[in-house]
Amino acid sequence: MVLGGSPIPEHTDEGESENGTSSQTASPFGDYLSTMIAKKTHPSLVALSAGYNRFASAKSAVAFKAAAVALSKQIDADLKEIRKALGGSATPFSIFRGYFLEEVAIRVASHSTRSITRQGVVVKKLGTGVGVVTGLLIKYRKGPLPEVVPLDLQRDREDVIVGFERRMEIRGNGESVAKFSQQLIPVCTVACKMYVDATRLENVLAKARSFYGQYSKSMFVVLAEWDAFGAKWHDESGAVLDSLYAPAHEILFLREGRRPKNAGLQVESVRRPYRVASLERLEALIGQAVQSWGLPPSE
Repeated sequence: MVLGGSPIPEHTDEGESENGTSSQTASPFGDYLSTMIAKKTHPSLVALSAGYNRFASAKSAVAFKAAAVALSKQIDADLKEIRKALGGSATPFSIFRGYFLEEVAIRVASHSTRSITRQGVVVKKLGTGVGVVTGLLIKYRKGPLPEVVPLDLQRDREDVIVGFERRMEIRGNGESVAKFSQQLIPVCTVACKMYVDATRLENVLAKARSFYGQYSKSMFVVLAEWDAFGAKWHDESGAVLDSLYAPAHEILFLREGRRPKNAGLQVESVRRPYRVASLERLEALIGQAVQSWGLPPSE
């Protein structure tokens, strides 16, 4: 098996940062499988491991996208058996499929930045409790104030960040400089959601506004499996009205059509697998975001 330790194309950096920008894992789905499967030999899990290894070892962007769609189909078709083989502890959509979606986004971003080969670009999956700097927090309460009032960095987190790691400095009036190493400057942020409806979009857009408040030149993209918006959110062709998701740059849906009700979700997931065109669009958007910075090619 290659579970959990599978290679990511170059430009992905899994460093540990004392200031909160470490990537939790470059292979969230692979690591999850490695932990959950262990020495289990159920046929559905053996097949899943083989499918994941093909997905993780794809060398080219074209081969990866084909492997991603194939693995998505395999998971959709075998989801009940996979869950049973794992002892029923794998929540099919909120955990199991969520990790898969995140790893798809990470690998699309890695392939995209590898093909562009621009200097210093990294792809990060941020862990729980860490994030990108989006402001400062002055920590005090009304009443007698201490001589020293703490000043903390405010952070916000999204699933996949393509950008640069740089040292940030806070300078006082002639006082010492506070330095924060390995902080991320996002070029493109990808928010991964199993589905997007009006409520989830509101939460995503709050994050986007927070990011754009400091990083106005970055691109914020939402990647979701399903479109769960009501009819009034779409134009005559069925596309989501782009005026409704500003300031996000774009919302991409991996599956065709509107999200079905829960009772029909597994059947419709098999019938409507991931689309290569959506993965290609994500790859193109990340490429556009990086190229817009006018970076010199890597030597």
